[in-house]
Amino acid sequence: MSSEIAKQDVLLRTSRLTKHFGGQMVLNSLNLELRKGQVVLLRGENGSGKTTLLNILTGALEADSGTVEYFANGDPRRFTFPRTWWQRLSLSDKFAPEFVARERIARTWQHIRLFASQTLSENIAVAHSGHRGENPLFALLFPWTWSQFEDDAQGGARRTLRRVGLTARYDSSADRISLGQAKRVAIARAIASGAEVLFLDEPLSGLDHAGATDIVSLLTSLVKDQGRTLVVVEHVLNQHRLLPIATTDWLIEDGSVHISDLRAGPAPSSGFDAPQWLGAMKTQASEWREEVLPRGAILTRIRKPGAALGPGPKLLEMSGLVAKRGERTAVGLDSNDQELGLNLDLHAGEIAVLQAPNGWGKTTLTEVIAGLHPLQSGTILLNGSPIETLPAWKRATMGISTLPANSKLFPLLTVANVLQLSGIKSSPDGCKALMPRKCSTLSGGERQNVALESTRHSLVSVYDEPFLGLDAPGILKTVTRYLTEAQGCQLLLVPRAL
Repeated sequence: MSSEIAKQDVLLRTSRLTKHFGGQMVLNSLNLELRKGQVVLLRGENGSGKTTLLNILTGALEADSGTVEYFANGDPRRFTFPRTWWQRLSLSDKFAPEFVARERIARTWQHIRLFASQTLSENIAVAHSGHRGENPLFALLFPWTWSQFEDDAQGGARRTLRRVGLTARYDSSADRISLGQAKRVAIARAIASGAEVLFLDEPLSGLDHAGATDIVSLLTSLVKDQGRTLVVVEHVLNQHRLLPIATTDWLIEDGSVHISDLRAGPAPSSGFDAPQWLGAMKTQASEWREEVLPRGAILTRIRKPGAALGPGPKLLEMSGLVAKRGERTAVGLDSNDQELGLNLDLHAGEIAVLQAPNGWGKTTLTEVIAGLHPLQSGTILLNGSPIETLPAWKRATMGISTLPANSKLFPLLTVANVLQLSGIKSSPDGCKALMPRKCSTLSGGERQNVALESTRHSLVSVYDEPFLGLDAPGILKTVTRYLTEAQGCQLLLVPRAL
């Protein structure tokens, strides 16, 4: 730890923090200390315990033993584990997210959790420090006070949005903004809560170069101008972007945390560069072609190992696709923003990688193919048969599977149950050790592996951000196993690093 950081106040401390899942030790007697102004890069392979640690420190999960102490609120608060039954019932000593939030601790999630139909101002105002909640009795008995509080909350929300560069979007609903803007709103909401410590779960995931640059600039401002303290979990492909502001490295391995000062030596290496996964595909491909699409997108067509040269039979044909989000055309614009419709074919034995900037319409296209979002115009043929009017379940039975970026598994089902629902009766090699576990106990990478496994036998598989939550070995395993060895054809939609 640098001498400058060592002089700062301690905001959070853990002592002998331990957590098991079944017979597996995830966190083993961790002793951690977080000081004001630190920017911690929390790293570790899939299943190492990063999400478990975040869940404990933010009140979403109880440790098996140990203590957590919070000091950011100016009034030290100590929680000891295991909790007794009367502590769990207590209204003043309860360990839960809402109680931890009062200690000026906030968190953002990998999958953004905004209220889609509410404006950006309303999304921020709901987190206003001291919010009384939707209490009709209070509003009836003290109307002037209630009105004043609402005005203060809205005013604070607008100031916060101005601070993160969203002045012109006060009254936009959350479902009409780009991914990068939504990330900024999520961070702004954490700021509005009055938090001194922000736990950020993959704030750069899914962003193109411009969007990632905006978020890093915002985080830099939070640290240098506002004195916030950050603990960041970030995808291996994006960790290098955070190194200029990171002060400390927490690396979780075998249940222990190895702490190093990033200001005192060379930055940690992920051992993985962004183009490597695409390069791994290229070395195995029997054929490789690139096509330029409108609005800054590139489509790379890869013939799988052993596949015959030249395009195989068309499995999915999309012609003249136009889809909207509200009044905005999300799919089907040309480079001059004219509605010409998107034309795209997928062939047997092919992996198609669509790299496009944020806001291009990748997520909307995924939902259109799945039957989860309506088409304004255009046709979709599966093996020559039109499917654009068919419901999602019917398309699934015909061989189309989609993996959205915000995919979720049934938390109370086991992995074996989930794969059985997908029609997989055997125990896949990549998931054998996970079969008896409930999905709620899986790490982000383990959940992604299960989701990928469930799509391997489809005729057409569409993946929106397939590498989210995966570490470097997990990405390479995905490329070599789930994609190149899968049946049918695959469409991967990823941000373009401009």
